[in-house]
Amino acid sequence: MEKTLILVIDRDNDYGEKAGVVSPVIGYEECKKAALALGIADPEDSDTNGLLGALHLYNELKNERGAGGVEVALLCGDKKVGHHSDQILVQQLESVLSEVKPDNAHLVSDGAEDEYIGPIIRSRISIDHVERVIVQQTPRVENTIYILKRAMDDPEKRQRFIGPISWVLILIALMFLISNFAVAESFNRFLAISVIPVFVFAVGLILAIYSYNLVDRANDWYDRWKQRARHGSIQMVFVVAGGLVGIVGFVISLFSVGEVYTERTTQAVVLFLINFLWFGVFAVLIYVFGAILDGYIYSRKLKYILITIILNLVSMGLIANGILDYLMAYVGLYHTENLVIVVEIAAGFMMTIVASVLQVKVRKIYYRSVPSDRGAPADEIQ
Repeated sequence: MEKTLILVIDRDNDYGEKAGVVSPVIGYEECKKAALALGIADPEDSDTNGLLGALHLYNELKNERGAGGVEVALLCGDKKVGHHSDQILVQQLESVLSEVKPDNAHLVSDGAEDEYIGPIIRSRISIDHVERVIVQQTPRVENTIYILKRAMDDPEKRQRFIGPISWVLILIALMFLISNFAVAESFNRFLAISVIPVFVFAVGLILAIYSYNLVDRANDWYDRWKQRARHGSIQMVFVVAGGLVGIVGFVISLFSVGEVYTERTTQAVVLFLINFLWFGVFAVLIYVFGAILDGYIYSRKLKYILITIILNLVSMGLIANGILDYLMAYVGLYHTENLVIVVEIAAGFMMTIVASVLQVKVRKIYYRSVPSDRGAPADEIQ
């Protein structure tokens, strides 16, 4: 007798996160318990309807073929939807297929997102039917607004849908701001012609803050640093030192602009950037060095990823220095030999390559020295 497996996919693992369900879940009764658990935990989650739809389909096929001709299973991914969650789904799928041994599958979904896994499932078993379970809603504006509000209350959905819009607005605004900046004769003229781009940039920035929950992240960051300050973390000394270097560099760079005659705003900005560049790089390097020293003192571990960050910072500084040297000549301030510019940029790219090779080498050493059951490689060296 042909055996059909009814599959329900919960790609973002709402069953596990909200109801504590351990997946994969196989069998009618177990799936019914899982649906009830999520329904109680969050009555408004549409994933419950998807599993209930699968149970309904199970009963229909059971009446046609008998209990031995059909089975139902729930697969759950991970809240971080993407490559990682799909890998988990593949592992669970192979486990279910080896246990149930079906001839074909029916895929039941409550939305298009869960159907992204469809091609991966088809590579392992034939899917004869795909069913979408959509809850009927009263066609009223209030319901639409409520659904949108519920979606925006979910940080993951907010980041997925509003985040790209914010970046589009910011990039469009920056394009116009850079264009206006290049043609403006003075800073006042630049401000006068940039009212709309500044407004669009502000809207994009607000949407980015909202979609990526940056206020809460900033509060968490502040709380962590407050705890470190209370416990006498040595990194606080380096944070203060790095901040002072950055502030001093900003002031010196600002005053240096006033000492040189500039005809256009572009010249003043390029001059400020090239004067501030290495102050900024060294300020960040001081912070990173403090993080390395703090981690080693308290845990006797050296984070190699921070070492690669140092190399990448210096390389970016060299590349930026070369570009700014070229811009200095382009806007008519100072002339730097082309060979010097090429050497600066080439040295920057070489340091980037060295940092990448170093990271790969250390990871290979870690793989050889750590048992496979410890999982993904860490970023630390004992």
